[in-house]
Amino acid sequence: MAAAHRPRYRGALVVLADATAPYAFCSVGAGRALIDYLGPCLVVARDVLGELRRNQPRCPGLRTFIEWAEAAEALRVHDLTLEHAVEVADLLRLYQLPGEHPREHLGEVATVYAAIELQEAGRSPLVCVDDQLGKKLCRGRGLDFADTPALLVEMVCEGVLDERLGQRIWQALFPQQRALWARFHQRVEAARSGRE
Repeated sequence: MAAAHRPRYRGALVVLADATAPYAFCSVGAGRALIDYLGPCLVVARDVLGELRRNQPRCPGLRTFIEWAEAAEALRVHDLTLEHAVEVADLLRLYQLPGEHPREHLGEVATVYAAIELQEAGRSPLVCVDDQLGKKLCRGRGLDFADTPALLVEMVCEGVLDERLGQRIWQALFPQQRALWARFHQRVEAARSGRE
């Protein structure tokens, strides 16, 4: 018998997200759905909020998420300690490839270090990270993590997003990879049948 779908994100006490989920949801006008689903437990690193602010001219829908974060920054935005901010800067230089922007992986790396700080404070977060470097750092530090596609599938399975909107968000996650667009329905069906 297949195991029932378990909402991993909804079950988390703290969800620490990089910029991918807010950007994908807000780019199709679904920022409010993300906030309504994760709002009480959702936190972003200060560097992620900065990244979202910088991207707002290209994605006006981000205003919904930015205003939500700014309305209660003390609860919703995590500031790294100076020590960890220096480590983030050092790590970015270590992983930077020729031709990459100096802030290319800033949000993901800052999110991982924010997760380390929250875990040290006894608030073990579920890290929502999509970048391969971010996932690698989470694995190396024993942090619990999942990605935005898993969040999206969960929200559809929980009935808080319809599949049509879910498909649009999925396409925003993979705008240059049309071959992956059909995977959305496969992932939803797998989750509903307990195979994921």
